[in-house]
Amino acid sequence: MLRTTLLAVAALGLTAAGCASARPDVTAEAGVPFRLGLDETAAVDGHTIRLVEVADGRCPTGAECVWAGEARLQLEVDGQPAELVLPNGAVNPVPAVVGGVEVAVQALHPYPTVEGSDQLTEAVLIAAPAAD
Repeated sequence: MLRTTLLAVAALGLTAAGCASARPDVTAEAGVPFRLGLDETAAVDGHTIRLVEVADGRCPTGAECVWAGEARLQLEVDGQPAELVLPNGAVNPVPAVVGGVEVAVQALHPYPTVEGSDQLTEAVLIAAPAAD
């Protein structure tokens, strides 16, 4: 019984250590655009950025829409939640500033179509230290 308990505690410790030291999927330079897929993590200038969720409400190609729509991206920056909005047709979307990091979305792929797509969602982001 004691041996089983010790093995379980050791396994939990190794699992926790593995989670804490998980390597990022992407390493990027501050101020340089990078691609990030859903549930991927990027390391940028000592910070971590994770793409948690995307709600893509942009008007699909092949549809007639009253409103152009927008996409909303849920991120975690160093574990803190952040939201980015990509208005359809926007040239300079508003960045989010979280924990001293400014993050902006430049593009979201694939663009929605009436038929839908099996491609994985990928965002093009840019991050840099926030101006004081």
